[in-house]
Order: sequence, then structure tokens, then C-alpha cells
Amino acid sequence: IVLDKCIGHHGDGSKTYIFVHLDPTYFMPNLKVETMSFDNSWVMFDEDGKLEVNAIDYYEDERIWRENHPLYKMAKLNRIKLLQHPLCLRFLDYKWENYLEHIFFCILAIASFFAVSLSLYANKACDWHHMSRTYNLSQDEVCNVKSSFCESTRNGECQHLDMAYSTFENSSCKDASLLSLIGIATITSLMLNVVVDVKLFYTLGRNFSFYEVGPRILTYIATLIFIVPWTECTWNTGIREEWQWICGTGGVLLSWFKIILLLGMTPSFSDYILLIQHFFRTGIWLVVLLSLLVAAFSSSFQMLMRGNSAFSHWSLSIMKMITMMMGDLGYDDLFNNDDNPLPYPVSTHLLLIFFLILMCIVTINLINNFPQEQLDKVKEETKRTKLSNRSIMMLEFDSLLPSLRRYFSVGWITDNCTFKNEDCETYLENADEYSENCESNPDSYTAHTDMNIFIKEIKNSHEVLKDISLKLADDFSELRKEIQSIKRKIESTVKNPCEINMSD
Repeated sequence: IVLDKCIGHHGDGSKTYIFVHLDPTYFMPNLKVETMSFDNSWVMFDEDGKLEVNAIDYYEDERIWRENHPLYKMAKLNRIKLLQHPLCLRFLDYKWENYLEHIFFCILAIASFFAVSLSLYANKACDWHHMSRTYNLSQDEVCNVKSSFCESTRNGECQHLDMAYSTFENSSCKDASLLSLIGIATITSLMLNVVVDVKLFYTLGRNFSFYEVGPRILTYIATLIFIVPWTECTWNTGIREEWQWICGTGGVLLSWFKIILLLGMTPSFSDYILLIQHFFRTGIWLVVLLSLLVAAFSSSFQMLMRGNSAFSHWSLSIMKMITMMMGDLGYDDLFNNDDNPLPYPVSTHLLLIFFLILMCIVTINLINNFPQEQLDKVKEETKRTKLSNRSIMMLEFDSLLPSLRRYFSVGWITDNCTFKNEDCETYLENADEYSENCESNPDSYTAHTDMNIFIKEIKNSHEVLKDISLKLADDFSELRKEIQSIKRKIESTVKNPCEINMSD
């Protein structure tokens, strides 16, 4: 009801959303609380709804401001109906469309630049496995140049005597200029990401989980291990060591996952990210069941087909069984290969038939008999989490730049009759009726187009509150006198109990 009172419907189909009570972020310092006096300076917003320069913040600490914000409390207490109210949604849309969207996409652009530059660096860099397969060069041949391919001269320079090393000199892996340029861009973008993350963590001032902090730290550490030449051979040749290449693979993967998680904060992608998260939470028992099936069949097939390379080791057997569960049986290569016949053909085929029947039953049950209550619960929780996460995310991004929040703070906004306004369609359909009502009864048609009307209403409300406060003060004074009188009677009763009894 309170939120409904903050939305003004006008006869021309427009709406005015009043955010004064929904966003109590600022106050005017010259409001006299003792006397509840009111003047024009108490109004924090001008006629256009913009925040006055003299307004100051309620809270200096951004964390305290965020935790005391009504939207934050709604999100934490799971008040879905309140978060779905048009006033709350319009308030979030206003902030997102005017400045939070630009802040978010700047952070997304920095993260994307880092992921792209790191991927380009990994694409241009080389490892020793690539050198061995492509150029038939080993690490010892390239790193020990002076002993293998060169002879020292008086001035210390080397003369290339072997075609293999000249092949390395002409290879794409030796293009140090382009690789160095991409490496500088990657390091620069990494530093920008670190600055943004430190600013984010410091401003929010809350305890972050390892799920939020851990992947970012691992990404930056893996990137530094991958790019920085830690060995003399890497410094001279630019070719990464095996351990560097593995760390680089993890860094590239985590950098792109950071972009996916950032996109999950937007309304367009949040549904998919939340559904994936809820699936992993609710489908844990399904994963356990499938893991037991994989363990059972992989062990059985390994016993019957140990001579086949796909089942020669337990780890290979598990991977092959997972691919078979996905549909990649490889029947001709594994079960009907004349070059590699089965040692136990009857038992193997019986086990394969049992595996296929069981997989069909499991698949059909998953498609048709998945618990509907579980699906409904996941949908409802996804809807609730989406609204809560969006509100909290907006407030957290709003904490990053308080000056920008102050600049765009408004007390109210008016949505004119556009296609985005739901009331416009009704207004356009009943335009003649509105016109007839205006002509027949002009007093019934009120177009609140001037913000002074709202200021006047606020003043009137304040006068009512002032009268109520004065009345409550008088009542409190009378009540205080009665309490003191009762207290004196009690004290006299304790001192002279006999007199009281005789009088009674």
C-alpha cells in the first residue's frame, strides 16, 4: 500500500514515480527536528526532481548505507512481491539505464580485453611439444645453442651451422616483437582488472567467499606464471615450459569464465546462469547415481577388454564409459574389429546389451519422470534469486562511485505516454472517454504535470505529521505526570503501610 501511494497516475496516461521514501540516501542539514519546522530548504530535490547541492549523505560508510537500504533488506528477506512492485522495478531500471549500465559494461570491457589479449598471446606463443611436432626440434637442441649448433668466435657471436636451428629462427615461434606487444597488452589489462577488483572488494567491505575471490586470484597468478619468462631458455627463445603452458591453459579458461559470470548479472543472461547453478545443487543425487553406473560398467568392461587401448587403464576406462553414456559407442572399432578380436565375445556383448537397455531406461525416466515439484521449486527459486541478486548487484555497483550516484539521484520521474508505459494503451483506447469526462466535469480531471503539486502534497503531509507529533508530545507529558503521581503514591505506601491500611 505504501509503495502504491508513491505512484501517481495522470489522466493523460503518464505516471510519476516518487523515490523519496524508497531511496533515503540523503537529507538536508537545516531541518530542525526538535520543532519539526518545515521550510523549502527541507525538500532535497528541485522542481525537476534533481538532488539539491546542499543535501548530505545519511551514512559515510558505503557498506552501512547498502545494508540499510530498503531494497537490500527486501532482497535479504526474500520479499519477492515488494521487489516486483512497479516502483522498485522502475527505480532499478532508472539507475541501470542512466549510469549503472555504463559502469557495468566498462568492467565487462576490461575483463573482455584481458581474456582476448591472453588468448591471443597463447595463440602466438609456442611450447616444446609444438616445436617437436612441427619443426622436429627438442628443448636441448634449441636451448643449448652454443654447444650444439654454434662455435664461439673472438667477439662472442655465434655462427649458425645447422639447418635445424635456422629453421627455428625462421619459425613463427621466433616472432618476438608481436608476442612482446601482445604480452604488454595482456599485463596492462591484468593490472586494470586487479585495480577494479581491489576497488570492488574494498568498497563493498564484506566477507567474500572463496567462490568469488579464489578464481580471480588463480587467474592472475596463472597468467603471470604463463607470461613472465622464468627460465633463461624461455627468455632467449620465447618458448614456454610445460608447467607454464599448463598454467596458461587454466588462466585462459578462468578469464573467459569471469566474463560469463559477469554476464550472469544482467537480466538477459541471469536466468541461464541461475538455472545451471540450481541444477548442480538439486541434481547432485543424479550425479552420484550416474557415477556409480560409470564405476560399475567401466570396471566390468576393463576386465573383459583389457587388451584394447580404450580399456587398458582404469582412468581410460572411465573416460570411455562416460563417452559411451553420451552416445559414442564406437561399436565397429571396439566390439566388431577383426584386427583386435574380443577375448570374451559372448560375455562382452551381453554386458553391452545390458548397458544399452539400462541407459535407455535411465534416459527415458530422466525425460518423462523428473520430479515436477523439483522443477517448480527450481523455477520459483530462480525467480526469487534473480530479483534478489539484481537488487544487490545494483546497490553494490552503486557503491563504487558515490559521486556519480549523487549526480543521478532523483526524487521522482515521470514516464510520459509512450509504448513503454502500460497505461498508454488503455489511454489511447479510451481517449474519447477521457475527453468527454474533461468537458463534462473539469474538476474530475487532474493532470499533475507540475512538480510543485507534489511538493505541496509533501508540505501538507508534513503539517499533518507535525500536528500528530505535537499531540503525541502533549499526551506523553500527561502520561509522564500520571506516572510520577503513581510513583509518589507507591513510595508513600512503602513508608507508611499502616496508615494506608487504616484509611482503607
